[in-house]
Amino acid sequence: MQRISFMTFPELFAHAFAFGGKIDGLWQRVIYVHIGMVAAVVYLATTEESYLIARVAVLCFYTFNMIITFYNLRDAYQGLQRTIDDLREFDDDPSNGQLAAWVRNRKYDRNTSIRAAALGLFWLLVSALILLPVL
Repeated sequence: MQRISFMTFPELFAHAFAFGGKIDGLWQRVIYVHIGMVAAVVYLATTEESYLIARVAVLCFYTFNMIITFYNLRDAYQGLQRTIDDLREFDDDPSNGQLAAWVRNRKYDRNTSIRAAALGLFWLLVSALILLPVL
């Protein structure tokens, strides 16, 4: 197969790790949003008022963040997968080392659907904790 990309092996390698770093940063964003949601749920659970409008506003903010994060994760995984596909086009030169061989063997085709399922499950749980007490 003829290589189309004119990027060198080290450039592609750097891009693969940059995409990995972006994915890690986005996943940390998910964790921090959920920490904030736990704080909101705890506060709303301890109050005697229903705060229905506040609950709906918090849920809308949370939903918006989860949708944006999912799309960003999907794009980052697609970029990572394409970068690794380009890395596979290089000859398996032993001078590239074991790390290069490990990166070329990575498959990220299912990671987007796994993360989407996790985000969907989190969304259902948080929505239930926010809305069920007032419904």
